[in-house]
Amino acid sequence: MTFKGFFSVILFSILVYSGVSASTVNTDSLMAVREDSLKELRRLTLNSPEQFIRFNANEKLIDYWMETLKVKGSVSYNFPAVDSMYIVTSPDRKLRIVTWHLLNEDYSYDFFAVVQAYSRRHDEYVVYELQDKTESLPHPEYEMLRNGDWVGAIYFDIIQVKREKGLIDKVLGNGRTFYTLLAWNGHDFKTDIKMIDVAYLQSNGQLVLGYPLFRTRDHRLRRIIFEYSDRFPMSMKYEQQFIIEEDKGKTRRISQREMQKRRQPFPHQRQNQDFEAQKAEKKKKDKGPELKPEKMIIFQRLIPLRPELEGIPSQTVPHPEDYAAFIFEDGRWTYYENIDALNKPSEYDNYQRTYDENNVFE
Repeated sequence: MTFKGFFSVILFSILVYSGVSASTVNTDSLMAVREDSLKELRRLTLNSPEQFIRFNANEKLIDYWMETLKVKGSVSYNFPAVDSMYIVTSPDRKLRIVTWHLLNEDYSYDFFAVVQAYSRRHDEYVVYELQDKTESLPHPEYEMLRNGDWVGAIYFDIIQVKREKGLIDKVLGNGRTFYTLLAWNGHDFKTDIKMIDVAYLQSNGQLVLGYPLFRTRDHRLRRIIFEYSDRFPMSMKYEQQFIIEEDKGKTRRISQREMQKRRQPFPHQRQNQDFEAQKAEKKKKDKGPELKPEKMIIFQRLIPLRPELEGIPSQTVPHPEDYAAFIFEDGRWTYYENIDALNKPSEYDNYQRTYDENNVFE
């Protein structure tokens, strides 16, 4: 046996021993090659000096994503080397959406999306493109969209929740699965948009966007849209904060730093207690109230630069210290104000336009 043949036998034995099939290795290798092609096409859409070249490359990019996601086994590949395109995948891996943008000469954006979704009806994954219908939607916050229609945006996070309609659903663990999408949109050369959208999958794998899963004053809302000055990035993310139980059963969401402020020293006036009781109470006081972690969609509230500029998006900015949140309770995203948010900023908080010397998006 030659050295090459011996090496092949050893490699095959390692793969079998580790539980990795040859088909998986071949699929990953194929995906890696296609990933390089996707990166090259994306580079052309970003850096080509002529707009028609960028648009032609983008058409090829759409087709190549469609072909790539139709490859058997591609659902398990995460495309780790893809950049300048955003991939969100649901925890149950039944929905993956790839989004990206294309810069126009007037510095506006076109948005593109390709979906890979599981079809219960056919027990397989389907792949299709979304079509941006924003221009034909005067009030997108009230629209439910089907059949590939979409409010164009970059999706940077996906949150999977389940809504049970009754006691039987809760006991059996049934209910409809929803996918909440956090998004950014460079609306125009004056304003940006952050958006919260709720989607679900039909049995044929088609995505329905704009499900009314929000508990707010306006119960008709199908998506939450924040428009603000593009000079001031707005923070919006899905993260963990803390809750404590206060008097009369009230619950408030606060940060751990605020909890530290609330902790009081042991009350020395209670001298009639025995030493062990005092020591136990002091330990309890030092520990402070129990903190329960809870995840929420937390965001900065928007305010006008001056009171007389109320209602003008280009003159609306995020408040640096005033946060609100949506918390998933009883099957709906419930709105809460006055959240003390102290976690580190997300990379998407500072998502802004940048251009090179030729006014081409980087």
